[in-house]
Amino acid sequence: MEALTPGGRADLVVIGRLVTPERVRPGAAVVAGGRVIAVTDVEDAPAGVPRLDAGDGYVLPGLIDTHVHFRGPGRRRAEGWGHGSRAAVAGGVTTVIEMPHTAPPLLDPDAVRAEAALVAGCSLVDYAFHLEADPRRPELLARPVPGVAAGAEVRVRLAGRRAASTVVRDPEALERIFAAAAAGDLPLVLHTEDGARSDGGFAALVIGLVRRYGTRTHLLRLSGPRETDLVAVAQAAGLPVTCELTGHRLSLDEAGTRGRDGTDRDRLWAALRAGEVACLSSDHATMPPSRAARETPPGIPGVQELATTVWTEMRRRWPDEDTDTAVLRLVDHLAVRPADLFRLPGKGRLEAGADADLVVFDPEAPWTFSAGDVHAGSGWSAYEGRTMAGRVLTTIRGGDVVWDGATRTFGSATGRWLRPGPPPSGGGTPVPVPVRPAVRSSRDRRPGIDAATFRNAMARLAAPLTVLTCYDSEGREQGLTVSAVGALSLNPPLVLVCLDRGGRSHDIVTKAEALCLHILGPGQEAVAGRFAAREDRFRGMRLAHGRVPELVDVPVRLICSPRELRDGGDHTILVALVDDVTIVDDADGGLVWHRRAVAHAVPADVPAPGPA
Repeated sequence: MEALTPGGRADLVVIGRLVTPERVRPGAAVVAGGRVIAVTDVEDAPAGVPRLDAGDGYVLPGLIDTHVHFRGPGRRRAEGWGHGSRAAVAGGVTTVIEMPHTAPPLLDPDAVRAEAALVAGCSLVDYAFHLEADPRRPELLARPVPGVAAGAEVRVRLAGRRAASTVVRDPEALERIFAAAAAGDLPLVLHTEDGARSDGGFAALVIGLVRRYGTRTHLLRLSGPRETDLVAVAQAAGLPVTCELTGHRLSLDEAGTRGRDGTDRDRLWAALRAGEVACLSSDHATMPPSRAARETPPGIPGVQELATTVWTEMRRRWPDEDTDTAVLRLVDHLAVRPADLFRLPGKGRLEAGADADLVVFDPEAPWTFSAGDVHAGSGWSAYEGRTMAGRVLTTIRGGDVVWDGATRTFGSATGRWLRPGPPPSGGGTPVPVPVRPAVRSSRDRRPGIDAATFRNAMARLAAPLTVLTCYDSEGREQGLTVSAVGALSLNPPLVLVCLDRGGRSHDIVTKAEALCLHILGPGQEAVAGRFAAREDRFRGMRLAHGRVPELVDVPVRLICSPRELRDGGDHTILVALVDDVTIVDDADGGLVWHRRAVAHAVPADVPAPGPA
């Protein structure tokens, strides 16, 4: 095949097991002018062009670390972009997003531009920046300059005395930031500096603000089972809430399932496997090894180790999982979803038209991480002496080799400042709800209302939180959280359940021979969160097995036989006959979904409505 492109000859052909957005396939990525111009079969790749053959290894898209603290220039003791970007490319990372803890902090677009000018010529990786939200000037977030910042970081410390001036100290200031960011359609990245937060209080506060304002929100350093469950429930309700996991919280202190900081690692890994997590990140920062030995700190040197340590732990936890499935998960959380979340054009995918950021990865190469492998400016790694199960062999950024593992050499520091792109055409986040929306009369109604308005109206309607379970065609337990349920008829006893046609469980439930509808009670928020996740839904649940799998700790259970399926727009309405009812307690109240949050229904001292 002729090696011609619109601008002349191709520059490079990379051959191996290509990890594309759809699947893993053997083939060749053809590179010219810093971009992938074709993904093709090996025999169709152009001849007479330099080739890099990965053999049986994977060719990944360049990885993205959305949470680093290179902090330089501006801080003398910081990591610096030279050392930091070398560590990044040695770990297969070709794009980073810098947190704004610089000197001075990045509070406005001019500060971001000045920082980008300082970094130019210092970095082997492409880079983007977050603004830092200033509680004294939240209005800056309401009118962001397009293409300057990926998002705005919010640091929160609601307890304790000492804090920087940009740290949010009270809920009212946090609410003003959410309102302003919603008006500017600028995503917020949130973390608390109050220490351990495994009780979920911080996540509950944040989700309440997301529910009120519709602000796109990304929670940093997910750390506990309670907040993990809350995020899963919020996502199931359609709230624009995402979260990250850091590599060191997943992999350090692995002697037990609960780390020094109270992290329940099993629940975090379950969240990753279920797809509840958007990004994996390093929270890379300089830190003395003496401090890291005393505690599991917020961030440590880790951008170089991120992909290999997560891969190693995945293979240890799930040794029977197909390697293609595992590598697709790794790429999803370290490339595809980060690029989509922060609108990084040309990044995250191995496909024609994308930037030629490619990583050759050997998934089976055992090796021991030693002090001599460390490229971070700190000069140490918490993973020294650990045996890894996979290794980055070559990293390409923009068509140029920036890390050659065979010769242990680096390329040129020609990384680019990335400008976040616009929202997807016709998609993106719904328009946020104003703080005090104007009341429209019936004369102002327009035909064909938009989905966001309808969704916001229906959020005012409290709906019961229930779990629906059944067996699939192979006899395996299946279940999901549903809130669109109701009693249809008393004689005969019929219930209806509305199922999202695009949901993963739709086809399983609509083909089931029997169903069990569980009506959740107070204190069972974690059950709702578990069945809103994608995998491991029945782990740790007490079950009774009969016609259907029953959750015996749920107070009310209805065993039903499906009778009819009806069209309901983007949902299917399932009508079922109730065959048996179990009520195990008479506790007052129930669990409901109201205004996109879990709430408790309690009896009110008012007359009951009459029959309709």
